[in-house]
Amino acid sequence: MFIGMEHIILSNYGQADEALDAANAMCDGDPLLINERGVMAFNHGRCLLSSPNLSPDPISARLTKETAHRYADAVAMFKSALEIAQVTQTSQASWATTWLNLGTSLRKLGQLNEARDAYVKVLEIDSRSAPALGFLGLVYHLMDQLDDAIIKYHEVRLPPFFFFISRTAI
Repeated sequence: MFIGMEHIILSNYGQADEALDAANAMCDGDPLLINERGVMAFNHGRCLLSSPNLSPDPISARLTKETAHRYADAVAMFKSALEIAQVTQTSQASWATTWLNLGTSLRKLGQLNEARDAYVKVLEIDSRSAPALGFLGLVYHLMDQLDDAIIKYHEVRLPPFFFFISRTAI
């Protein structure tokens, strides 16, 4: 499984699939493995979106049936991982990333209320999670709740070096 995770980091998706499929054949009930397979389903959907025939903006791009199917698979896997983790794991903090992954997949499918709920769950676990705050702001933005979006965008605390980098890049 960990070899598959390393291949995901390196964007070697074919090799990641092979390693994760082999791990799944040995142990199909591991919530971390199910999460990683969900990450791969999401990545395959994202790769389909980046084809030259589609809009480069993933938020406004229309999902093809195949892309939507990949994101729906990712949602199912993330939900499954979280359900199994409820039974086998005690620390919710370990699963904040899976909740974040679930929210992002739901957002890609246009299921904004459910995505919002997943991001709120992340913030219940870690109230300062910058990705959750930023994505929650984005969801509010997409839902035309601009005041809520602005509040969440302002709650995101960026590291000081970000401001240095952004000023020197201009």
